[in-house]
Amino acid sequence: MGILDVKEVIANFLTANRFKGFNFVNEGTGLEAKIDESIKHFRSLPMNELIPLIEDKVRQKNFLEQSWALEEVPLKYIGGYPQIGDLPENWCQSSILDTAKFVKEGNKSTSLFESVRRIRQILPHIDVIQKYLHPILLPGGEIRKSDKLLSLPFDSDDGNHRLIAMALSGKETTLAYVGIP
Repeated sequence: MGILDVKEVIANFLTANRFKGFNFVNEGTGLEAKIDESIKHFRSLPMNELIPLIEDKVRQKNFLEQSWALEEVPLKYIGGYPQIGDLPENWCQSSILDTAKFVKEGNKSTSLFESVRRIRQILPHIDVIQKYLHPILLPGGEIRKSDKLLSLPFDSDDGNHRLIAMALSGKETTLAYVGIP
């Protein structure tokens, strides 16, 4: 789909971070407008104001050193972050689809995980979220470097909870910002 301006990826990332901790149950009304407004706000800022808003220096480096494309990616080719929130580590060693399967098949004790509650809050809004807040992917092995992790074509740098919610909703692909070294 062509190379994107990194500013687009950063605006998306910062908006997604703004919605971490968002109470979808009580504040979900007008979600699409709120997300759209946030993305437009970040797009309007100059790069020298955007970069310092990314607290993680490795992520800053990754954003600036990659070329970026918006691509349709099958969920089965995406490996989640090696530790997704408070999910058990062994749930995060394979693909996003495998992690979603653990979340779906979990017993009552899995609802004790904040990440599972978060994913369940996202689920009713996944179509709006998927429309605007695209996951950010890097080439496989950039993040998931351990031998115990399944090697996949893409590693999720941002959007793991959203990706799991997509898988649980039955989606098989997603538009994603893909970093190209």
